[in-house]
Amino acid sequence: MTKNGSPPSGNHCPPKSPGWDEELFILNYATRLFMAITDKKTLIQTALETFADFSRTQQVGIMTVDEKKLNLTEEGSFDHGKTTFSSRACSLKKGSPEHEIIMSHEIRECFLDLNVFPWITSQQTSNLTQGLCIPVARSSKQLMAVVTLTIDNHPLEFETVQRLRVLASIFALSLENMHLFELAVVDGLTGVHVRRYFEIRANEEMAKMKRTPHYLGIILMDIDEFKTINDRFGHVVGDQVLVEFAGKISQGLRRDIDIVCRYGGDEFVILLPQTGPEQTRCIAQRILDDVSNHVFKALPSGHEVSISAGAMCIGPQQPIPIQELIHRVDKLLYKGKQSGGHRVVTPETD
Repeated sequence: MTKNGSPPSGNHCPPKSPGWDEELFILNYATRLFMAITDKKTLIQTALETFADFSRTQQVGIMTVDEKKLNLTEEGSFDHGKTTFSSRACSLKKGSPEHEIIMSHEIRECFLDLNVFPWITSQQTSNLTQGLCIPVARSSKQLMAVVTLTIDNHPLEFETVQRLRVLASIFALSLENMHLFELAVVDGLTGVHVRRYFEIRANEEMAKMKRTPHYLGIILMDIDEFKTINDRFGHVVGDQVLVEFAGKISQGLRRDIDIVCRYGGDEFVILLPQTGPEQTRCIAQRILDDVSNHVFKALPSGHEVSISAGAMCIGPQQPIPIQELIHRVDKLLYKGKQSGGHRVVTPETD
């Protein structure tokens, strides 16, 4: 440093390109945003938009790579401001440039024939035939790839490619962070969320109710005489019954809105944002009927399973702590058990 505190002259400090500070700030913001996201769909959408911004293109695709079958499965695509999600797939030709780059597990870029990635092209850019492919490797061994179109088939500038390299590394870390979060909040047996996740999301929904008044439904349910199933058929069979039970609960609920959690043992809790009292009761009754009609594969033929449920709903004028809410709905469930089981109990029917 010189006496006045300024950096020395010469080649010690490379010149900054126009807008360097602004883009560094944006990159820093993108890093913090990526790392804060734990929902896969939200992360994919954010990544698509960010890669589009930094590559200065209007079309980006993110896909998962099956290295054994040489298949690419779309996770999401961004096309002129519109984000779509699907599971469309295409095949990689072994030995092709696309195959060599993606399988390199390195962040290497090459201009590719986008006929390999049909979901990225559209009528608006049918004249664009080349793009940039960036493999995104994760420590959990799942490989992804980001593909962007180049504007008018012009190569991207070196600085742009370097920024995309950094973004790819951040995206990979964010995917791994999301994966670790899922391991921490997903029940290893049933595949639904754990109790701690329910408490986090329930408190979030309570906070939302204060900002935007709406109803919040909650259902607590368990299997009638589940201990008898364990004692008679063994815990392995009991575990399989729980897996099938969790699957029946999840069917028909709103994906990415309704929350199913294993609360403990054979107890499951469902959080239903923006759901009124009658809707909440109907959902609980539907699950009860579905379970009654379901043939559990783990059990001998003819062995029926029934459940009981407590269900209630709170509105914006009824703010109560989440533990108090659980206590109330648990009392409803207990009353259903005392009455012989196989029923839904609500405050209105209590």
